[in-house]
Amino acid sequence: MESDEMSKVEREGGSPPKVLVDYLEKNAGTKIIKWFWVSSNGFVYARTTTAAQSLALATTATPIKVHVSCIGGFTPINSMDPVFVSRTGRTSIVPDWCSLRMINSTRAAVQCCVSEDLALYRSLAMLSSFQRCPRSCLQRVLGVALEKFGMVFLGGFEVEFYLLDLAGTAGVVDKSSAEIPMAQPSWRSWSSATCMRGPRAACVEDCMLALEAVGLVVTQGHSECSVDQFEIPLGPLPLVAAVDALIAAREIIKETAAKHGFFACFFPKPLDNKEPTGLHLHLSAHQSAELPEREELWVDQLTQPASRAKHKMSKLSADSFLAGILDRFAMLCAFGLPTVDSYHRSANKFVMGNFVAWGKANSSVPLSEVGTGHWEIRSLDWGANVYIAVAAFLSAGLLGLARDEPLRWKDPGGLTYELQPEEREGFGIVELIPASFDEALLGLIQRQYGGLEEYMGHEILDLYVTVKQKEHEHMRSLSDEERRRALIAHY
Repeated sequence: MESDEMSKVEREGGSPPKVLVDYLEKNAGTKIIKWFWVSSNGFVYARTTTAAQSLALATTATPIKVHVSCIGGFTPINSMDPVFVSRTGRTSIVPDWCSLRMINSTRAAVQCCVSEDLALYRSLAMLSSFQRCPRSCLQRVLGVALEKFGMVFLGGFEVEFYLLDLAGTAGVVDKSSAEIPMAQPSWRSWSSATCMRGPRAACVEDCMLALEAVGLVVTQGHSECSVDQFEIPLGPLPLVAAVDALIAAREIIKETAAKHGFFACFFPKPLDNKEPTGLHLHLSAHQSAELPEREELWVDQLTQPASRAKHKMSKLSADSFLAGILDRFAMLCAFGLPTVDSYHRSANKFVMGNFVAWGKANSSVPLSEVGTGHWEIRSLDWGANVYIAVAAFLSAGLLGLARDEPLRWKDPGGLTYELQPEEREGFGIVELIPASFDEALLGLIQRQYGGLEEYMGHEILDLYVTVKQKEHEHMRSLSDEERRRALIAHY
């Protein structure tokens, strides 16, 4: 649902949305509905209502009111601007009932947008109360892509996580609590049949079944590079729906894991002696002069391979889109890798290489091309506000397309960390991936957003930078162990 439509729903009462009525009639066992929304720094909030109360609120178009600080996240509010500290400031959480998805036989989840009280922000002169809402930001960028470029995107996430001993963690993982009884193998456990036996494997398989039971496409499941680390890739969806599904999927995996006696941990680096955890996005771009005005009218067509091929981007357009991302890649890390702990991944050359680069089916680059107009974005993790991060990547690509930016980087055809410096330079691979969040955020500020504000809006970018600066400042005051303990329960 677009932001202006949600504003209309917020103003008007009447009958409840048909999609909600139909859902409750079809799923009579649903007793609880969780309202989810995501703050600027990626913190996921939730309010729980009974199904009957959700129906009553929807009938009168009544949003849930929360404290204004909830758009910022867990950054200490006394470090933010006076509005966030206000005792009276309230923000409206407006559900998009089209996102309603079953979690289990008695519970459902709905994703919400954040509507701010413009009277509190007169100095910003925001045109819309949803201007700084992360989910609305992604919707806004997708609207520009469709209207100006005739483009629609599909996305599917590779969901990585650890299954740790819940009894040993007590909700907070100690460095020693995840040691497993079997000897640590000298080989990588990636796709190991050995790791897909036993209690943890049974838990992963039940997670897959639980995700499939609520209508998500589960393409496979396998063990990742460390023992106790697993991955469940999800099938493609329109981008907003894909991020919505990701939030629901994490909830489902956490609840399923707890029933098995495990703590599903999505923290970027939970253990010193184990591999980091990422969140890869498979992004496919589709372009045609014949696309209908509304995305949902043809999304069903793109579920068919033949239709996807028909609407595939041209090589020239795809290269300009990719160039826009690579030219701004260093500052995009401030969105996709937005925590101190995120940079355990960029520091490991085997995870995505050390350089800003692309390649075909290449694990040593942060952007791997699967096919024309289809990329695997490897520079994401669970610390991100995924709505904002995806909007930033799309905006960068659209800027490249709008400006016909040339693709200066060539496919190295091999592992970047095995190339000699002169070889890398010949491929245009000369820029290092930021080594820290400080470096990435500084790059975003110094480049003055690099044009991203044209599509995302400067208001949400200004808020994001402020929140991340204050959050990072607070995290630096903690020891590594204190920071990890403070954050890990939220992942």
